[in-house]
Amino acid sequence: MKCPLCKSDQNRVFHKWNNFIVLKCNNCSFSFIDLDSWEYPYKDMDYYRGAPELLELGEKAWISRRVKIIKKYVSAGRSIDIGCGQGEIPIALQRRGFNAEGLDESTYIINLLKKNSPKVKWYAGLAEDLLSSLGRYDVVTLYHVLEHIPHPLDAMRNILKLVKKGGVIIIEVPNVGGNMAKLKGTGWHYYLNHHVNYFRKIDLVRMTDLLDCQMVAVLGDYDFTFPTGKRWKVMVKSFLKNIGFNDVLTIVIRVS
Repeated sequence: MKCPLCKSDQNRVFHKWNNFIVLKCNNCSFSFIDLDSWEYPYKDMDYYRGAPELLELGEKAWISRRVKIIKKYVSAGRSIDIGCGQGEIPIALQRRGFNAEGLDESTYIINLLKKNSPKVKWYAGLAEDLLSSLGRYDVVTLYHVLEHIPHPLDAMRNILKLVKKGGVIIIEVPNVGGNMAKLKGTGWHYYLNHHVNYFRKIDLVRMTDLLDCQMVAVLGDYDFTFPTGKRWKVMVKSFLKNIGFNDVLTIVIRVS
């Protein structure tokens, strides 16, 4: 098993569970699942099958946080959220005047979104299969997607083809380098058998360099649903975030 980033075949077991093993590269210290001992847990099922027929589409504080970051770099234009899940980001961007689109491999969730939010353009499938038909975008977002992709560099090279010159890619992933992950060890809640990559800030910087792109921001947050909108929780989680208990990382890449 070669490291997905530096391609070294020298690695060691970092953590081990009954159904998957996480390796750590001896060369660059990137952590990843041993794909030779791994099987995709959703190959025969739809991840969102059984989701409620009526989606909760109200905009939560953490969605507003993501949108605020997007609008700092792109004020308007064409956007696509890859791995859009229940569609919160495209719906929020469409309400703000973006020509918003969303893509997810779950046919089930996309059919629900087409019914409930027809003003957004929705696609079911994988980005690499739809490259020729999607066109170019001012902003491409991937929220908690890259940790699921076995070959992240190859995936990112394809995604770069979707971005207009001067456009941005915004990526959010769990932060294995944060104090929460270090404190919880093998009990960290982001160690999951469908997460095949475990990024630190240095890994995201290295990936951007390998893609010959410009990283314009790296942001850390307590968790992906931060902020909550409740003042006392925001205060506590902001404090923990500021002392290194940031469970997620967000990067902004400018495409030249």
